[in-house]
Amino acid sequence: MKPVYQTTFGDNGNCVSAALASILDLPISAVPTFSQGERRAAEIDAFLAPYGYTWLRASTGPDWRDHVPDVYHTMSGTSPRGRHHMVVGRGGRMVHDPHPNGGGIRDVSYLGFLLPRESTTEADTVSVRQPWRVTVRR
Repeated sequence: MKPVYQTTFGDNGNCVSAALASILDLPISAVPTFSQGERRAAEIDAFLAPYGYTWLRASTGPDWRDHVPDVYHTMSGTSPRGRHHMVVGRGGRMVHDPHPNGGGIRDVSYLGFLLPRESTTEADTVSVRQPWRVTVRR
């Protein structure tokens, strides 16, 4: 993980792009700015496919930090500036805030994991060593 900082802010900010660039060790210019709302997950997944990953969005619940593997992932929530924001985490703890002013997030609404993609004829299957095993069918 190489920290990358966002270059645009506000409603059209690119914190998502910066978080993914950080995890993938890419420059911010190599990652597109993703749309807001329902299309974002599909756009992220399409971007990650050539790199051999799929994106899994995971909701948080009680004691969620006890169940997060020690891997880099994204964490989304509300920033101190009152906006939805994405940071980089590892094992359920924030390790990088792509906003230059920092501050992280006040709450965690969901996590995003980059999982290895294996294509099959019936489905895109994602396998992670136990205790995590996820199958994504499209």
